[in-house]
Amino acid sequence: MMNAIKTTAKRIERLRPWMPAHPPGREGLARPLQGVFNPTFVAPPPGADLAVLCRETYYTLDARSYMIGAPEIARARNIVVGLKQGADGMSEVARRHVPGLDALEDVRVYPFNGVDYFSAVRLNAPPERLHSPVIGTLAQDMTAVVRAPDEHVEAVEKNWVFFQRDGGLWIEKWPGGAEVYKVDPATLTLGYQLNGAVDRRWSGTKSAPFDGGNLFLDHRRIYLLDGGKLPVRFVFRLRYAPADGGPLRISRSFSLHRDDRLVYVSDICVAGEKVLIGFGIDDAEASFHEMSCGDARAFVGITR
Repeated sequence: MMNAIKTTAKRIERLRPWMPAHPPGREGLARPLQGVFNPTFVAPPPGADLAVLCRETYYTLDARSYMIGAPEIARARNIVVGLKQGADGMSEVARRHVPGLDALEDVRVYPFNGVDYFSAVRLNAPPERLHSPVIGTLAQDMTAVVRAPDEHVEAVEKNWVFFQRDGGLWIEKWPGGAEVYKVDPATLTLGYQLNGAVDRRWSGTKSAPFDGGNLFLDHRRIYLLDGGKLPVRFVFRLRYAPADGGPLRISRSFSLHRDDRLVYVSDICVAGEKVLIGFGIDDAEASFHEMSCGDARAFVGITR
């Protein structure tokens, strides 16, 4: 037992230089949700104070390899989990399957003018097994309308991020706004714009309206050599884009690292005076981190 503890301690020490800052705030759930991961915040059902839409776990992670059972192509299921506030944090009160989102991964819900839009990816059938993006709308009864866009879509593409600009709805293809789509909210048709050189070192995750601009969450993969293996880790950052087009404010990189477990931050939203950050653990658990809006402003260097 002592040898196992020493081995784990040494592994964590090797990884420590790659563990960025922990963001201010605290975990919002009394305990992580089991059997689901990568939450995105949605409107709560009756009797709940908050709700998250999560992907149901349909495979296992074994030494960071995806072990998927038959059929070969995974058919993801998405589940809405209702949460209720308690003395020790929020806890689960209900679950509901959303059939209209079956087979979609990385669903991220974005409210705009009273409508819940979403972006997601679909894993195409073998032999291609490529991710292709889809967008759509999600009604209050969880009825989904899915559209597969074809404008300027690359062979493998994901991580489309909705945001607002000049009163309209847009999609950021890569962080920084160099490559974007103007969205027609009624038809979900896209108008492509290329505004400059694209920086592909980071990928987009989600955005939320904040202080008159947009607060973006970005992620980046890091591969570490650890005992002959190449485990993947994710680091994240917040990026604030002012509405007037002023300079971007970018936080230092951060993680929600948990010993030797894989943590992926999947969503961000603003709820009153709090910024909520959803995350998945080892593709088997879901939780969220909360910080005050004041702490979020300080984290990205916004002065008021």
